[in-house]
Amino acid sequence: MTKVSLSEARIVTMRELSQRTSQVVQEICQSGQPALITRHGKFLAAIAPLEDVTIDAAIQSIAGRAPLPDDDGNRTLLDPDTARRQLGLAP
Repeated sequence: MTKVSLSEARIVTMRELSQRTSQVVQEICQSGQPALITRHGKFLAAIAPLEDVTIDAAIQSIAGRAPLPDDDGNRTLLDPDTARRQLGLAP
């Protein structure tokens, strides 16, 4: 995966992100450059395009994480096949 350079990042306020979420994300993906999100002048988060991340890498990154509790309050770890199903990539 390509390293993200925050020195070239665009600054986006939380207000702008809230009002124009879809457009901001589209602009980030089209430019290939990350954006730093601010609130009241303080940095909160960064959003970066995932153009170099494969679906399998994304699946592996969520596999093993505990999902929200089920109706009984139980948590179970996700395996890669379950993760694929939850992402709609497998039947």
